[in-house]
Parts: sequence; structure tokens; C-alpha cells
Amino acid sequence: MNPNNLTGSARKDYFRKWRTAADTDVKDFSLMGRYKDAKAMDHFGRAGSFLGFGSGAKRENFTNAFGFLTKNQKNSFLNKMLIPLGSAYVGYDALSRGDPADFFATGLGFATGLTAARPMAEIGHGIGKAIGMGGGARILGYGLGGVAGLSAGLATYGAATVIASASKNNNFIQQTAMKLNRDLMTSSGLETNNTLTSRQRALSKLSRAGLNDRGQMLSNEAMILKGLL
Repeated sequence: MNPNNLTGSARKDYFRKWRTAADTDVKDFSLMGRYKDAKAMDHFGRAGSFLGFGSGAKRENFTNAFGFLTKNQKNSFLNKMLIPLGSAYVGYDALSRGDPADFFATGLGFATGLTAARPMAEIGHGIGKAIGMGGGARILGYGLGGVAGLSAGLATYGAATVIASASKNNNFIQQTAMKLNRDLMTSSGLETNNTLTSRQRALSKLSRAGLNDRGQMLSNEAMILKGLL
């Protein structure tokens, strides 16, 4: 089949790997087959379909992030093994650390990262082919996709972690407040270090003024000696 004779949806289907993949291959909406036959506009068209609202690739990203498969993925042995196992490992790790919210934060970060990476990778491929980079177009696409995916994924994971942490009793805000107040409070009572310091200064002044027993005695002796001399 000559792809140059294909147009519209028939041409799009020609580059959809999951339609022609074997049962032992990974079948994803976003994976591309026949990369060498694709023109720059084919890559730009795929990027647009990934960015579109309700795209199959977006649903796939968020479904896979939490261990579930889309309909077309269920025909692949690799998908049925790798996706649930990966999600199960993330969940087990989160529970073993006593932080189940981390499972959801990781899933959201992974899904958002893929959602950003896949269209950016296609844009990079398209730009590379448009300017005649040859094999460098593939590197450019994966580079842009990797940077976009990593940035979006980490940002989403960080935001989800902060939101989850804010609902805990021992959250960041409370820990910060405790650190600020720790220097003001003593561990043995309600007296603060500031009040103790003030009391110590007062006692020191009283001692120097000779109002305690020893100070009074020495003061009297000094006056007697002065009179004798």
C-alpha cells in the first residue's frame, strides 16, 4: 500500500500502530507505525489529535496510570501484564510507606506527563522532518517530548503531594509553626525562654545591688572598714 495515495482517516489509520500490532506488541493509541513513511503534516496532525478534548490518547493515559486498560489494549499480552503490575507496584510502595495518597499523586503525574510528552514528541518529529533533519528528527521529537513530559509530570506530582499533605494533621504548615514556636517554649512548663531570661536579668541586678544576704553583709563590712580607716 502506497501511503501517498491515502487521504483523510485512511491515512491516519495507516500510521496507527495498534491497528496492525501483533498480540505480543504493545497496543497504544499514541504509538506510531511506519514512521519513515510519515510526512511532517502527519506528525502535526497526530499532535493535534492528542491535544484535542476527549482524545483517545488522553483517556488511555489516565486509564493506564491507575492500572486499567482500554478496549484495544486488552488484546495485547504485554499490556495485560505490564500496566496492572506497574500500577500494583506503585500502590504497594505507597501503602508500605504509610502514604496511600502518594499512589494517586504518582498516577496523576504519570498521566499528565504522557499527555504533555506525546503531542510535543510529534511536533518535534514534524519540525525535524520539515527542515530536513533526517534521523535527527526522531531525536528532536523524543527530546522535546521528554522535557515536556518530565516537567508536566513533576509539577503535577508536586502539586498533588502538597494538596494531600495539607489534609494531614502533621502537615507542612503545622511543622513550620512548631519550628517557629519551639524556641519560645520550654519543655518543662508554660514559662517561655523570654520570661526566664528577664527573671535572670532581674536577679542579677538584685545581686549586684547588695539586696541579698551575702551582698548586704559585704556592704556593711565595707562601710565599717571605711570608718576605721
